[in-house]
Amino acid sequence: MRGTTPWERLERQRLTKRSQHMERAQPGLRPDPSQPAGADRLPQVKHIVVLMMENHSFDNYLGTLGRGEGLPLGSDGQPDAENHDDSGRAVRAYHLPSTAQHSGDPCQSWRAAHEQFAEGKMTGFVAATPAVTSAAYTAADKSVAMGYWTAADLQFYHGLAGTSPLADHWFSSCLGPTFPNRRFLLAGTAHGLMDDLPVNLLDYPPAGTVLDVLTKYGKSWVNYHRDGVDQSQVRRYLRYRRRPSQHHLRALGRPFQRTREGVKRDLQFTAALYPLGIARYMVHIRGIDEFFADADAGNLPDFCIVDPDFDEYSEENPQDIRKGESFAAEVIHRVMHGKAWADTEPFSS
Repeated sequence: MRGTTPWERLERQRLTKRSQHMERAQPGLRPDPSQPAGADRLPQVKHIVVLMMENHSFDNYLGTLGRGEGLPLGSDGQPDAENHDDSGRAVRAYHLPSTAQHSGDPCQSWRAAHEQFAEGKMTGFVAATPAVTSAAYTAADKSVAMGYWTAADLQFYHGLAGTSPLADHWFSSCLGPTFPNRRFLLAGTAHGLMDDLPVNLLDYPPAGTVLDVLTKYGKSWVNYHRDGVDQSQVRRYLRYRRRPSQHHLRALGRPFQRTREGVKRDLQFTAALYPLGIARYMVHIRGIDEFFADADAGNLPDFCIVDPDFDEYSEENPQDIRKGESFAAEVIHRVMHGKAWADTEPFSS
């Protein structure tokens, strides 16, 4: 670990004050209760790198891979999965003609996701598009939800999936949008959050987060993201944290999409989805250029989250998915060719 800084001491003081409450809300049993909490059960793994992208299913990206369940094929050798639109017309799965996506189509909201799920029947993907009433979406193409890409479109992802462990039955923790699912990554719970409007982002899970546990047991962690820690970013972060109620009230009068995009500009890293505080911001938040330098030099922390630029490289519509794929490829390439690769465990989704 690096030498203790004033910011790190302040962070530990904050964690100590919260520890009694966390002790009263313990998570489930440890994998091996006979060993003390914090015991290193994977000593050969010294670095864990987590890269989470946005909003695509296994079938949408890898359904034609030939590994895992994937998309079922019809008599013509092409995927024949289908859903019906609200008029009863069958819409068959089809190869999307472009890697550029439609704006907001399909929708990832809580309501749309549950309509798509259709109580487990998985029959609502077309009928639920669009699931919002904004004029911006009235011309949405309902068939887009049945589209997929192939290896010709996503060469790096298909190559990686063809040679790496693959979870073809792994689904998002929450049947809803981005923020609740990133909260699950941190704490195993969204703590009631159902959308990307940050009306509940000042709460904290009773048992804390994985970041608390890492700090408690002396494990280093970093959230790398687009912007490094400079004075303008610190001021922006503090301004949001000090005046959240005003932000929320202003948000009530804005269209949903514009508000959500504004929030993502304010919260451009995963760790911020539970309150961080300025000490943690200063100690654990670094720019993406620092990630590449740390990966090259073998100086990665014990655990890190790497966030894309959500405006361009997250693969969320209407972005071109090839741009997000190129970012993921660069992150994975730099880790695999860095000096710490021999004892690093990458995890991407």
